[in-house]
Amino acid sequence: MKDNKEKTILVTVRYKNKKRLVKKGTILSDAIRLMEEKIETPCNCMGICKKCQIKVRGDLSPKEKIEENLPDEIRLACITKALGNVEILELTDSELKISEEETNLDMDIEGKGRVLAIDVGTTGVSARLVDLEKKKITGSYSGLNYQSEYGADVLSRITYCIQNDVSSLQEAILSQIKDIVKKVGTVDRIAVAGNTTMQHLIYGENPKSLAISPYKPVFLEEKSFFIDDIETILLPNASSYVGADIISGVAAVKLEEKNNTLFIDIGTNGEMVLSVDGRLYGTSTAAGPAFEGMNIECGMRAGNGAIEGFMIRDEFKIKTIGESPTGICGSGLLDIMSEFVKHKIVLKSGKFNPRMKPEFKEKLKDKKFYITEDIYLSQGDIRQIQLAKGAIAAGVKLLLSKVEKSIFDIDEVIIAGSFGYHLNSESILNIGLIPEFNGKINFAGNTSLNGCIGYLVNKNMREKIRTTKIDVMELSKSAKFQEVFIKELQF
Repeated sequence: MKDNKEKTILVTVRYKNKKRLVKKGTILSDAIRLMEEKIETPCNCMGICKKCQIKVRGDLSPKEKIEENLPDEIRLACITKALGNVEILELTDSELKISEEETNLDMDIEGKGRVLAIDVGTTGVSARLVDLEKKKITGSYSGLNYQSEYGADVLSRITYCIQNDVSSLQEAILSQIKDIVKKVGTVDRIAVAGNTTMQHLIYGENPKSLAISPYKPVFLEEKSFFIDDIETILLPNASSYVGADIISGVAAVKLEEKNNTLFIDIGTNGEMVLSVDGRLYGTSTAAGPAFEGMNIECGMRAGNGAIEGFMIRDEFKIKTIGESPTGICGSGLLDIMSEFVKHKIVLKSGKFNPRMKPEFKEKLKDKKFYITEDIYLSQGDIRQIQLAKGAIAAGVKLLLSKVEKSIFDIDEVIIAGSFGYHLNSESILNIGLIPEFNGKINFAGNTSLNGCIGYLVNKNMREKIRTTKIDVMELSKSAKFQEVFIKELQF
């Protein structure tokens, strides 16, 4: 009897001195994972976020429309198929620096050895290696969170844990921590600060209870365990949605010693803490990853080629990390949006202005406004920025309302986040991220990581982190949130 089954055709995919036989038509992101390598696909392989760009040669499926503006040999791994033998030349998602940093560590712990502080964000992971004897930072790391392949935000990862279990997500982040240790060398102790969900995932506790009423965490307290025989400390959390990264951050900026001061950590989640009369009040909003360059068609994290600053004068003035621009990071995104609002390229509603100046209108094609020949902001991107901006602005308003304060009572706003030093205060105010504020804005950088370093090298900081108390308002229980949020979508 004749066998009518089609013969399976196998092709070879090569990457990093590895090779793998896969079926013809295999998507390259799947092939990369089959080789036990990591690649980020936060849009769940829909080909819309452009975060899985690779440099590749070989027999490939034709370019899709979304790939038309990508340079030669650059493809999206999540939609490109191997039709024959393929070689992946480049896939970089992290930056490791082994060098001494002259930083005031405020150390009061004597001894030898090396300690590693890690900030685990939903989107990115940052780390600093401290040599206790030298009293210096001797290495630093910044990379995409390995868990990104399971979703871009906290909710999508919790949903994965509900549908499956926690083991894959725990394995992903522990694998990343182990990779950091391999790169930096011997480590004697690790301290980790992340949001409450990240802390659960690292410890191997299923965070599903954080998404189901009454939204209770499995734990909030400090945890100690071992990763490859290295003592690892998870810093304590404040509540289900205000985590160790915020406890660490407010300790780093000494928020308790300030009055009428608002601390905002801008990331995938927008957390804020208000210091009033010696007490701390906090809340958290689901801002989404737009301000970290994610879910933006030409977005990227702050790295080589990222547009980090933008102004419109007689012409477009673009500030880029490195030489040629290849995308837009968070600080650049805020600047671009601010200039669009100021020059009425975008209306308060967020729609492109049909009556914008002719010299601007010629840069608008298919609801995409081109900053350069290849880099643009789309109408969908603007919507993502509105959602993030609206969530943070609503959180600020409701937190102030809780303590019967107005924005005019606030003397200082401290902005934290991995891109904190690169933000422009004028841009923040222009888009209404902090509604009606006209006071002083200071940028503090990655305060979560700074506090984590302090925990490892300073006894007073360690005690402060362990004893910090924040009165947390859960916005999920606020009847007013949706109403305020919708109003704050306007620029």
